[in-house]
Amino acid sequence: MEHSEIQAIQELEVTNTKADEEIEHWKAMANLHQKRVATLQTQVKTLRSDKDNLENAIALCQRSADKRLQVLKCDRQNVEAENAQLLTELTRIRQELEVINL
Repeated sequence: MEHSEIQAIQELEVTNTKADEEIEHWKAMANLHQKRVATLQTQVKTLRSDKDNLENAIALCQRSADKRLQVLKCDRQNVEAENAQLLTELTRIRQELEVINL
């Protein structure tokens, strides 16, 4: 084997070694990216779950507030009706007092 052939073989071996190192580097990068993707997917699932929980809590609060508002409206109507009754009774009593004082 000639010197130039030996040198060419050595250069190919160096090139192969560098190529193997580069392949390993890219494999490591791919693994790292896969781990990041898995982490991000987990975070997305968690965020979606949190979003759903918040939406459910908001809906529950809204229903509770709506029910409370209905109760307050009903209470107000009852108070207004009672006030009307009391005013009617007060007017009747005043009229009776006027009749007595005449």
